[in-house]
Amino acid sequence: MAISCITNASRTTYYTEALSAYALALSSDENATSFIMSAYKLVISEDDSPSISVSTSVLVEAMSYVLLAMLTMSGNYVAEIATLIRIITKHSNGEGGFVSTQDTVVALQALAKYSEVFKPSDDSSLEVDVTRGEENWTFNVDDSNQLLVQIESMDVKDMSAYNVSVTATGEGCALVSSILRYNIPTFGEVEAFSANIT
Repeated sequence: MAISCITNASRTTYYTEALSAYALALSSDENATSFIMSAYKLVISEDDSPSISVSTSVLVEAMSYVLLAMLTMSGNYVAEIATLIRIITKHSNGEGGFVSTQDTVVALQALAKYSEVFKPSDDSSLEVDVTRGEENWTFNVDDSNQLLVQIESMDVKDMSAYNVSVTATGEGCALVSSILRYNIPTFGEVEAFSANIT
């Protein structure tokens, strides 16, 4: 009964399409595949659209539901899953979360399910070299630390510091990301509040 409500309901947004796809995937319904592909196309088109009316938080959550639906079903969605992973991780912030608590919880659930379905190789041995000018950092990724975050801070003193090179050798998989934080100092005296009482 509940499944027919989902399949017959009017779905007007990418979010409702994504939720419907995930619900159908969890129930192993025969309509799940068509709903998943429909939801996938909608969330991808929303990510490509320059419209400011699209909430990043809702989009990340919807993409995560589509990813969960694909990972729940046994279909061949490898290319679509890779695209969703790339886009979802693109929206993560410097602390590992996303925009809101809700989209962070759903996105982390989807990413955890992804790492469960596509388990890293048991014989990972990867060396990632990061070079900036004369400075060099080496990150080793192996079986003991392949799911851990490794962080290095770089001070940026001039524009040449933005030229960073990343080289990986060996076997395995690693995600490399960079976060640029900056502060623009104010010059002169700026009053936050001013009142004249007469």
